[in-house]
Amino acid sequence: NGGIIIMKRTLSLLTLLAVFLIALTACDNTDTQSNKGIRELKLVVTAENISQLEDYPNLKRVDLTGSTCYEAIVAYMQKHPDVEVTYTVSLGTVFVSTDSTSLILLPGTFDYDTLMENLQYLPVVANISLPRTELTLEQIAAFRAAYPDITLAYTVEFNGTEFDESVTDLNLADFDPAQLNALLEKLPMMPFITNIELMKEDGTSAFTKD
Repeated sequence: NGGIIIMKRTLSLLTLLAVFLIALTACDNTDTQSNKGIRELKLVVTAENISQLEDYPNLKRVDLTGSTCYEAIVAYMQKHPDVEVTYTVSLGTVFVSTDSTSLILLPGTFDYDTLMENLQYLPVVANISLPRTELTLEQIAAFRAAYPDITLAYTVEFNGTEFDESVTDLNLADFDPAQLNALLEKLPMMPFITNIELMKEDGTSAFTKD
């Protein structure tokens, strides 16, 4: 009789466990069914939980603004080309939307290393302008080598005046000779200069041979 009682208890426990598993599966199915009706989402994801998007089989648009797991986002986009995905990319202190085609990046709004790393996640950017840039010519060259399909334009500032990269004639007649060394440091950023004017209209110059 004792053996029969133990067997009955065991069967009861197994029965309860089976009922629990069936109920749990039913809950999961209910969640999946309810998610089928969702077409749009807006949320912040990480590389660890972006897989939760798979729970929404009929998703058409998802806004992931604020998410920084760019590689995981790109992988999701490649796996689900039918889903319109929006997200922003950090370039330093500024965040840029993935639908941006042109960027104007002022000094202090971006970090060069971050720009070089994260620009790959902004696939439609075609033009970048760097007014009054503080980058070096070597950094500009490295950028252009890394992103040859992006048009990069910049200016350098000296004594309140901005000079374009393409400038060929430079008039320094009204500049203070004491500032010449500071200007010479910026000259490499203007590689197309062919003429530098040091004489004023009256034929005088503040510059000497020394």
